Amino acid sequence: RKILMVVDGEADAWVFPSAGTKRWDTAAGEPLLESLGGFLADAETGARYVYSASENPHNLKGIVATIHETGIIGCLTGKSDSLS
Repeated sequence: RKILMVVDGEADAWVFPSAGTKRWDTAAGEPLLESLGGFLADAETGARYVYSASENPHNLKGIVATIHETGIIGCLTGKSDSLS
């Protein structure tokens, strides 16, 4: 539901700032985000979320779902002041 709020425009982003989800919790919503130009990212680094058998399935650093890459990820990583 949280990712759908971003897709529907009810929220600019969904930030889950700690461990507690797994990759399969977000896999279904990511294609919806991507169809609108959005993505899922690691909340600590801003790196795009990776689905791979070699990756730990646990989301250990938090996650962000957004369609607004520059502002949201920049603020999380300290590389932008666009959301002051």
